[in-house]
Amino acid sequence: AELRLSVISCSREHEAVCQLLDRASMSSALPEPPEEFFCPLSRSAMRDPVCAADGQLYDRAWILEFLQREAKIGNVPVSPVCRTKLTSCGQPLPLHPCKPMLTLMERWVKTSRTQGADF
Repeated sequence: AELRLSVISCSREHEAVCQLLDRASMSSALPEPPEEFFCPLSRSAMRDPVCAADGQLYDRAWILEFLQREAKIGNVPVSPVCRTKLTSCGQPLPLHPCKPMLTLMERWVKTSRTQGADF
């Protein structure tokens, strides 16, 4: 079965938060954001975090691209983190949105700003 690429675009506000998190992760002058805010595939702040069957969070666009690439070359899709199968009876397992992660990311930036971080 072919995977459909359906990426939900994030809000402008969340995109701005992601850009600040990406900048903070590369700067020793800014507080270090939690690694959980970053997709293990892209190493960038997650614009549309989803939970896969392996229990890991990924940015939707990146995990879908990974799964499509694996399916295209005939591989059974497995988790890029823990190598467990991400299919059942030949069908891809669903990805579940993780809206609480969006809130945590936005709250971390807001808290860091109130504590004096100059993003």
